Amino acid sequence: MKNPVTLAVLLILTSALDFLQAAATDTQEDKHVEEEIRRLNGEEVNAFLHKDPQAIARLWSDDFVVTNPLNKFVTKQQVLGMVESGFLVITSFDREIEYLRVYGDIVIVAGGETVVWGGKMPNAGKTEHLRFTAVWMKQAGTWQEIARHANIVPSQQPVSSAEFIAGSFSFQQFRPAIHSTVPIFSENARPAVCRFPRCLQR
Repeated sequence: MKNPVTLAVLLILTSALDFLQAAATDTQEDKHVEEEIRRLNGEEVNAFLHKDPQAIARLWSDDFVVTNPLNKFVTKQQVLGMVESGFLVITSFDREIEYLRVYGDIVIVAGGETVVWGGKMPNAGKTEHLRFTAVWMKQAGTWQEIARHANIVPSQQPVSSAEFIAGSFSFQQFRPAIHSTVPIFSENARPAVCRFPRCLQR
């Protein structure tokens, strides 16, 4: 009869090998999915650049919805209608995927986009930067986008040191008020390491 300890070790090693093999298979599958989703994202960008609603329709699920940069919650058919009518036109489209995570038959994609609007868009001719999040789902063996959110990134002007000092958050404006509140605390209530007014004077 074989040693029970040896049998136990063999069972543990076999289970560990099976687990590692399954993990490696899952990782390889996730890589294939990631490559596919990146390819489909490229097709989506090209479809908009070529004003091709048929190509867009193939990439999107029938129940696709999006919160668009105009802050409107619209369906697949509404977006396709805007493309077909010439209202929604993108003359330049650069998408950078910064996050992609596979959850089985669901993939989350997020990143930034730089677009130049055309057609009858309110900002036609202007370049705008967007932040987007998209959800893709495998349905009947095919990956399709089921939801998307995109918002315009507001332009941020750099603030100079002079503007900061003159602003509403100037420490000098609050310093007298801080000093005036210190006397209401007893001596014992103040920190033992540093007296509050003296800290401010350093």
